[in-house]
Amino acid sequence: MADHLGQQLGNYRLIRLLGRGGFADVYLGEHIHLDVNAAIKLLHTQLTDEDIALFRSEARTLARLIHPQIVRLLDFGIENNIPYLVMDYAPNGTFRERFPRHTTLPLPSIVAYVMQVADALQFAHDEKLIHRDIKPENMFLGRRNEVVVGDFGIAVLSKSTRSRNLQDIAGTVEYMSPEQLHGKPGRASDQYSLAIVVYEWLTGDVPFQGAFIEIASQHMLVPPESPRKKVPSIPLAVEQVVLRGLEKDPEKRFPSVHEFAQALKTAVEQEGRTDKHVVPPSLPPQTPSPQSIITSNQPKTYQPPSAKTKEQWLTDGNAQSKAGRYRQAIACFENALALDSKYAYAYFNRGNAYRDLKEYQRALLDFDRYIELDSKDADAYNNRGLTYYDLRDFRKAIADYERAIVVNPGHLYAYFNRGNAYRDSKEYRKAIADYDRASVLNPKYIKVYNNRGLTYFNLKDYQQAIAQYTQALDLDPKYALAYYNRGNAYREIKDHQRAIADYDRYLQLDPQDADAYNNRGNTYYDLKDYRRSIADYNEAIRLSPQNAMPYRNRGLSHNALAEYQQAISDFDQAIALDAKNATAYYSRAKAYRELKDYPRAVADYDRAIERDPDYAWAFSGRGETYRLLKQYNRAIGDFDRAIAIDPNYAWAYGSRGQVYSALKQQQKAIQDFDRALAIDPGLNWVKTAREAAIRQS
Repeated sequence: MADHLGQQLGNYRLIRLLGRGGFADVYLGEHIHLDVNAAIKLLHTQLTDEDIALFRSEARTLARLIHPQIVRLLDFGIENNIPYLVMDYAPNGTFRERFPRHTTLPLPSIVAYVMQVADALQFAHDEKLIHRDIKPENMFLGRRNEVVVGDFGIAVLSKSTRSRNLQDIAGTVEYMSPEQLHGKPGRASDQYSLAIVVYEWLTGDVPFQGAFIEIASQHMLVPPESPRKKVPSIPLAVEQVVLRGLEKDPEKRFPSVHEFAQALKTAVEQEGRTDKHVVPPSLPPQTPSPQSIITSNQPKTYQPPSAKTKEQWLTDGNAQSKAGRYRQAIACFENALALDSKYAYAYFNRGNAYRDLKEYQRALLDFDRYIELDSKDADAYNNRGLTYYDLRDFRKAIADYERAIVVNPGHLYAYFNRGNAYRDSKEYRKAIADYDRASVLNPKYIKVYNNRGLTYFNLKDYQQAIAQYTQALDLDPKYALAYYNRGNAYREIKDHQRAIADYDRYLQLDPQDADAYNNRGNTYYDLKDYRRSIADYNEAIRLSPQNAMPYRNRGLSHNALAEYQQAISDFDQAIALDAKNATAYYSRAKAYRELKDYPRAVADYDRAIERDPDYAWAFSGRGETYRLLKQYNRAIGDFDRAIAIDPNYAWAYGSRGQVYSALKQQQKAIQDFDRALAIDPGLNWVKTAREAAIRQS
């Protein structure tokens, strides 16, 4: 099956596969100009010219289905004879995700959801469109947890293809009506499918199960088992409505899906099961708590909220969040919202819980709703900004932090967080200004000093960075991160012993950090203490065996010890873990060159350059290999390229000088040697080569 990831269809680039089905693949698409997301459905069929005209006609019909309970069609097209639909993206997921199989729902919830689905289907039927695939997987959660019906694409597909097979089986067999299995679907087919969904929500199971042919036969020949036999508490009137919706003969069902839904609502109300003053229960969390896992064969039931106040539910949710039980917290906040859909604090706290679960789109929806209800709360803008920051959307994050500061000019965290966003946007001076303001507001806020130190480090002002980390440690001598970061700064200024001392202290406080062992190993490497560097890389690999970097670094140490085969083995592993890493190919090329395996060396330099076309060292290394092969013109070309990328690359000048000297062009050689020594007077091999060129000139 073709993978279309990364392709562009119309104005949308496909950035993630959302799901695959029998009739279509669904991708998350991003508009190339508007920076908004949509669901892109690629249908599994190729159309003839006649089919294309029909597809376009039916898609235009679908585009006119503008209804609050229907996922909107935004665009459609055909790429290489493959039709695709562009639809609103529903980031809150499907009813199947919220209500896993074998889950039952209370009657008030079933009625509320069925009324919404039926409203959508009736609207479509009035527009002469049949859905053909009603099931929980095609019911989505809207911004306010309302039902939104999606996947009308099968209706378009089955009417716009001449394939009899597709028309016959379009849909999902567990929810498919007898007439649809015969290839003659009608409006009543959607009613039948919705009745199957209601049956499942009442009992925890669909009425017919087994292999495809077994289920199809049961749909056509076997009456469904009484729901009351499975769940005796189901009211008789409700069962009668469901069983009429499941009649084999479509003429015996309700005249319309709207009447089916109304009959269900009336049956529930007659049993005294609903109260028009009660808000239907909110949706349960996706993941059950450990206490709610069912070990018997009985269906799981979502219980409506008990007689707690919204404030009590909020308090319970906050306690669950504090304990790290975010799913349970969300359930509490949803119960509070079931009692008061405008209870702002519940949206705010649920947004925080979703953010802790890394469900950022849901968090944003909750913060949006909270801000609609209370636009003067700086914390809401700050936390929405943090969510945008988590999504690496720094512009939107900065805008929200600015709103927080407008509302509350003394908001310490808004300044600090905006500083972080500026730093990650490489606007370092703005970041420092925000950290300065935060430290004025709270001179004892340790993270300000650490992050300001990181910013000075980014600016290569290592002494200032060290001063900031030292201030953080003055406030808290056990603030481990400051030791690690200060060690990195000391290494940059070649104060290796102090760097090692800081890494030692950090590892005493956090002995499980692979990066710290890797960086201490790098410092020992700088000191040419290769055995100690290898020991640290070994520990980094033990703690993080899927990280390519310590393998590559250990390979460099083996290279320095002339242990070339061991080095190559490490570079092989680094490349296996990260095939896009140009430095691993470059390093392996050096090992092959030392072994005089020049063809493999050149091949690896080629791979390094493919991955990084501006990799000056790779051009220089390949040039040196060509020099050893006496392919001087190629060598000069590579050294020229290395120098063009880095005009201060002394080694490349020196190496090119050696090539000119081999070609008896001593004046050019001397000029290159002079340039190399002007940049780096400590290159003794260049001095020796220059003296030889002078003697031969």
